[in-house]
Amino acid sequence: MKHLLGTLWRQTALFFLNTLQFTFVRYNNHTLRTNDALRKKLMDIRKQRTARQSFEELQNIYQVSLATEQIEGAIVEIGVYKGGSAKLIADHANGRHIYLFDSFEGMHRSTEHDKHKAGDFDDTSVEGVRAYLGNRDDISLHPGWFPESAEGVEIGNVSFVHLDVDLYESTLDGLRYFYPKLTRGGMILSHDYNSLSCPGVAKAFGEFFADKPESVVELAGTTQCLVVKL
Repeated sequence: MKHLLGTLWRQTALFFLNTLQFTFVRYNNHTLRTNDALRKKLMDIRKQRTARQSFEELQNIYQVSLATEQIEGAIVEIGVYKGGSAKLIADHANGRHIYLFDSFEGMHRSTEHDKHKAGDFDDTSVEGVRAYLGNRDDISLHPGWFPESAEGVEIGNVSFVHLDVDLYESTLDGLRYFYPKLTRGGMILSHDYNSLSCPGVAKAFGEFFADKPESVVELAGTTQCLVVKL
């Protein structure tokens, strides 16, 4: 009887919580709660193939967007691809301007530290991304090779930097350029930090932060890492 009552209580609780637009997901014998509207948005991005991040990695992008919304500064993304992660960030920017940098011609030059080659992931265009994101005043697209594409762009302080560039030199370029602009408490989130196909990313982070006070935190279950400016 006690077991039956416990089961009925859990089922009743789940029913009422689900009416609040939450989905429950099983993970390693734990029940996780996720907002239905967010889950649908992330699934749509995955189905549209406009981002290369996993479902969990897109959730982390969303969470960092929320965590930095009260921090002074703009949002920057280097490595836009087809705009999926940029759209997710823009929908939760809370009034912050978003600067998007991408060659829209695929990967930049690679080094001996990289496995990707120049031109990889060139199946995108600035016109396609602009159409996907819509005509928004809070988004600026800057096509070209970074950091040259940032010349003359007045960005000021930055609260959130999202890197998805896959290559050693491209990662270093992004860190060198935007770390000094990052507000205290601002965050850098990078894709492919522990990816075997992108060994240059971890090398770049290791070298850059070797003499910095911040720690590079690897996010378990994903290829991402996170840095919080001290």
